[in-house]
Amino acid sequence: MFSGDLTKGIKDDIVVDLTEKLKVLFVGEINQRKGIKQILEAAKELKNTNIEFNLVGMGKAYKSYLYDDFEEFVNFKGRVSYEELMQEYASNHI
Repeated sequence: MFSGDLTKGIKDDIVVDLTEKLKVLFVGEINQRKGIKQILEAAKELKNTNIEFNLVGMGKAYKSYLYDDFEEFVNFKGRVSYEELMQEYASNHI
């Protein structure tokens, strides 16, 4: 069990350069109970905008047929290490 500082590496003041992609991060189990279908639909709807959707967490493999149609709209990253997760938090805007 992790007992360190969960806020280490998280940005205090977020400034978004509108010339770069707005990066949206979801962290959690990839399933409908977490509202993933709405996130995927939003990503599909916003596909031609300057927004990047990054999804971190387990679950996609269990019912991949539900998510295969959305592969081109989001970045499924799967389960990542604590260090990679902190990097995801630091490199995404929302």
